[in-house]
Amino acid sequence: MRMKIDAISFDLDNTMYPQMEYETAVFELISSAVEREYGVNGDVYYDKLMDLFKKGERHMVFDRAMVECLGRLPKNWRRFVIGEILPTYRSSKVNIKLFDGVLDILKKLRKMVRFMVVITDGNTDLQMNKIDLLGIEDIFDRIYISDSYTPPARKPDTRMFKDFLEDFKLDPSRTMHVGDDENKDGACKKLGIRFFKIESQKDWTELLQLFLP
Repeated sequence: MRMKIDAISFDLDNTMYPQMEYETAVFELISSAVEREYGVNGDVYYDKLMDLFKKGERHMVFDRAMVECLGRLPKNWRRFVIGEILPTYRSSKVNIKLFDGVLDILKKLRKMVRFMVVITDGNTDLQMNKIDLLGIEDIFDRIYISDSYTPPARKPDTRMFKDFLEDFKLDPSRTMHVGDDENKDGACKKLGIRFFKIESQKDWTELLQLFLP
């Protein structure tokens, strides 16, 4: 029996595409820039960044990788981070792709529900750049990004979910959120929104099956 859902929200990173693809590409660009500017071995700096990212570290990683390489932050480093590293990280036109089959499934779901939105954590410019690179903005009715809120509304904060329900006048019991993180994305359940967890391509296929007659 077809699931009675009026609207679906989707997480972005590691739900619709592999985030590591983006990080790998921009870290390579940043490492090359650091090598040109400061003479630090770019491969070593890149490895430091990747180690931090794989450990789940997200705070001051560019500074920490540099300290691990040099033992200190070099002169004019802050200016370089603001003027070169952050714009590169947030706006580079690198090659990233949706997981196999996801675009087709999104297009099919678009015809089966009234509303579809993205609810994602991160810097606004960064997340919009990813959405642009993936070519999916036109599929969705709205994009909710945590850092457009003051203070930032990163999940498990429920403000983005609340706005989704209010903006589209939705019944939570007829609304679904799709994401890869039980703790963060699963916070939607506090508001009565159904949660569907994505862990593999098989899960995307199973999601579509829920909406078929």
